[in-house]
Amino acid sequence: MTAPPSRAHRAPRSAALVVLLFVVALAGRFNLSRLDPSIDLDARLVGCVVLAVATFFWRLHHARGWPPGGRQTGAALLAVLVVYQLITVFWAPPGARVAESLGNLVALLVVVGCAAVIVRPDPGHAATVLLWCCLAAAALYAVGALLSGASVQGRYAAFGGGPNVFVRVQCLGVIAAVTVALARRRYALLLPIPLFLLAAVLSGSRGGLVALIGAVVAFAVCFFHRLRLWKLVTMVAAGGAAAATVWVLIPGNDIDTVQSRYSWSALQANDYSIRPRLLAEALEIFGQHPVLGGGLDSFYAEAGRYISLGVGYAHNLVVSYAAEGGAVALALFAAALLAFWRDGRPWGTHPPEALGCLVGAVYIGMASMFSGDYYDTRFMWIFLIVAATHPPARADQPGSDRPGSNRPSSDRPGSDQLGDAASNTAQRVVAATRRNPG
Repeated sequence: MTAPPSRAHRAPRSAALVVLLFVVALAGRFNLSRLDPSIDLDARLVGCVVLAVATFFWRLHHARGWPPGGRQTGAALLAVLVVYQLITVFWAPPGARVAESLGNLVALLVVVGCAAVIVRPDPGHAATVLLWCCLAAAALYAVGALLSGASVQGRYAAFGGGPNVFVRVQCLGVIAAVTVALARRRYALLLPIPLFLLAAVLSGSRGGLVALIGAVVAFAVCFFHRLRLWKLVTMVAAGGAAAATVWVLIPGNDIDTVQSRYSWSALQANDYSIRPRLLAEALEIFGQHPVLGGGLDSFYAEAGRYISLGVGYAHNLVVSYAAEGGAVALALFAAALLAFWRDGRPWGTHPPEALGCLVGAVYIGMASMFSGDYYDTRFMWIFLIVAATHPPARADQPGSDRPGSNRPSSDRPGSDQLGDAASNTAQRVVAATRRNPG
């Protein structure tokens, strides 16, 4: 009877810490003044401090049994990118919201830094917990939005967040539901998907829904070889059935709002929500400062505050990096994404949970092309860290259970003893043959 693995060889894990990471990231910029006007305190500050302290003591507690973990080159390059953005404050133009922008970047650095530490020992466990959290949050937000009703604009949201945040929670819930259902073979988890899609449609966020379609297409293209034909047909049929169900479930008083929101004529009438103008202003700043950019929050200082809507950011992540950080920020951003992709190779051998996190990261990245600032990309980086840190199952690794791998596991009980005995027997046979050649 083999002894149980010692504590030093057991990967430390903490579901509570992963849940805390998710809650802090989900809370966003919630201010306690919404609950009590006399309390002006950003809950994100408290959450980041609690998360950092909890992560530090958890890491300290497991210092002796800390496993080597996977490569995290992408997370390191992301930290370099954020630090460079902090440095750009030295050439930020007058009128830039320096304190607010610095707070956003520091909070982003704390969240993704804690994620890298929490995920590294057991990324598979972290991926599972995060997906379950996304599923639970989507259900909670959907029920909360439907109970609170539409806003003045006819768009739905929940718990003080805007429609663009709300749609991301719902779409991540769809991705999580599909991933967990396929990974655990709990197909009942697919039942809430029409509810999540309905809530996403009622949010009125066109960019969020386009990003979901783009993420699904990107996943199908990258991992088409893992999908059998019958599974692909089933997924398409299920998607069509879910869309039809959503259309039937739309409340009668919201049908006109939904039709006007998603019609091509309405999109042209409001000039694509002034997205072309925002892009043009940001690219103009980039043209004036092509190498180092215009500085932190330069888009708002030089363009955003003069627009009638008072827009604070360019509503496009790549263009924002170009305008405020120049070619240096673009190069660091591209290098971080490439490093995440290389850290996770070969992606074809990853389990469904890791691929689900990858799809979630792709979705947030595509949604960031339509709305959101730097801090709004936090879930993209968290999912990328989880997916890229997860060790793929390779046939040349000892103990690999990859299908088609016939190599025995080196840590199987008795494997070393059997190998030694076989080797000794072979040596005795050879020696006897040499003594008696006939």
